[in-house]
Amino acid sequence: CALPILHASAGGNVSNRGDILGVLSLIIWSLTITVTIKYIMFVLRADNRGEGGVLSLMALARNSFPTRSAVILGIGIVGAALFFGDAVITPAISVLSAVEGMNVVTPTFQPYVVPLTLAILAVVFAVQRFGTGGVGLVFGPVTALWFLAIGLSGLNHIMDDPEILLAISPHYIVSFL
Repeated sequence: CALPILHASAGGNVSNRGDILGVLSLIIWSLTITVTIKYIMFVLRADNRGEGGVLSLMALARNSFPTRSAVILGIGIVGAALFFGDAVITPAISVLSAVEGMNVVTPTFQPYVVPLTLAILAVVFAVQRFGTGGVGLVFGPVTALWFLAIGLSGLNHIMDDPEILLAISPHYIVSFL
C-alpha cells in the first residue's frame, strides 16, 4: 500500500499511532473546514433580500453582470436542476440504505426491501405536502435519539483510549503528510 495507514486493512502490520492520529486529524479538519468556512462563512451569507439558494444567487449575478445575463441564466438553470435531482435522489438512497440494513438481521427479508422502501417513500412524500414541520415533528425526535445513540457509542470508545482526542490538533496532519 502507498500509505502506511492502509497496511492494517491490507493485512500488513498495524500502522503506528502517529499515522492513525494523522488520518483522524485529516478527517476532523477536512469536515471542520468544509462546514465552517465553505457553508457557514460563504454559502449562508449569500442573500437576495432574505432569500437564498441557487436561483437567488443567479438573480444577484445577473444584476451584477448584465452583459452575461444569458450565460448566468443557463448556469442558474443547471444549478436548479442539480438541486432538484439531489432533492429527489437523496431520500430514495437514504431510505433504501436503511431498509437494506434489515438484511443484516435476516437475509429472508431481501424480497421485501424494494416494496417497503417504496411504501415508506410514498408515505413520507404524501405527508410532506402538508408541510415539512409535520415531518420534522415525527422525524426530529427519532433523529435526535439516533444521534444520541451514536454519540454514546462513540463516547464509550473514547473512554477506551482518550488519547485519540489528540487528533483534534492539526499538527498531526503535518507530521503524517
